[in-house]
Amino acid sequence: FGATKLDLKILEIPIRYRERTYGTTQISRFRHGWLLLRMCLFALRRIKFV
Repeated sequence: FGATKLDLKILEIPIRYRERTYGTTQISRFRHGWLLLRMCLFALRRIKFV
C-alpha cells in the first residue's frame, strides 16, 4: 500500500508458472482463496476509496 500512497510506479511483471516437480502443495484452494479475496477487498478500500 505504501507504493501507491507515495505515487510510485507499479509494474506488472510476467511470470511463468510450472508444475511442481517434487513435494506437495501446502495451499488449501478454498481457504486460502477466501483469504486472498478478503485481502484484495481490504486493499481496494485502502487504495481506491480513501
